[in-house]
Amino acid sequence: MKLIILIILIIILITILLSFSYSSYNESYNRLELLEKCGLPDIPETSHCFSDNTHHTCCVLGKEARKYADNSGNPIGLASENAYRKKYGKEPEEYTTWCTCTGSKVCSYYKDKFKDGTLIKFINGDEGYNEENSIEILKMLRHKTPGVE
Repeated sequence: MKLIILIILIIILITILLSFSYSSYNESYNRLELLEKCGLPDIPETSHCFSDNTHHTCCVLGKEARKYADNSGNPIGLASENAYRKKYGKEPEEYTTWCTCTGSKVCSYYKDKFKDGTLIKFINGDEGYNEENSIEILKMLRHKTPGVE
């Protein structure tokens, strides 16, 4: 019974998150422009990027950050590499990009934890590069992400 309630709550949360429009963050860009600016293809795996209430940080991921993410239960390293292959038709070299959760400050955490070139490329709807400030300014939901403390 508890599992059913948990599943229902997760579905409700996902529905709420998906009901938010990226345009509430930055009306000067549409989602396809944001994907292009971030270096991501428009594929099913990136359908959440810039279209919910948290995935609004375009993060440049270094090799160490990608490996750590994959091994800590947040498989964005592999996802970013697959997206790179689909967009550019070749194997990624040093860096890939991915839309990370602003609400849990994923990119900031990886940038501080690893000195591998991981950095915030941009945050949709905010001129700055500080995810903490963006959460407040954009009224984003705070949440946890596996492997991010």
